[in-house]
Amino acid sequence: MPSSAQVSVTKVMLRYQGGSENTTYFLSGGYQKTEGYYIGSDFSRANLRSNVSSNITKNLKAGLNLSYSYTQTNSPGQSETASNGFWLYLFCTEHLSRL
Repeated sequence: MPSSAQVSVTKVMLRYQGGSENTTYFLSGGYQKTEGYYIGSDFSRANLRSNVSSNITKNLKAGLNLSYSYTQTNSPGQSETASNGFWLYLFCTEHLSRL
């Protein structure tokens, strides 16, 4: 099978975070594409993640975490594969004061 002389890789990653005294947030995303050694073969991946949390009261904290990812692989002479996933996570915690 013919092959390319060089392999090309592209990566992009972004991240942003901030907040206030009671609320924090975080957002990140990334993309990667790798050209395979063989002509027509490649791998790509994209992902996104976000977190938000907030102190509702002195002893109660709630938040939301989201994440998504997607991957795709192309291989000549073999089947292409792709997968994706989405995750959602809600949380609430209570901090009890010690006496």
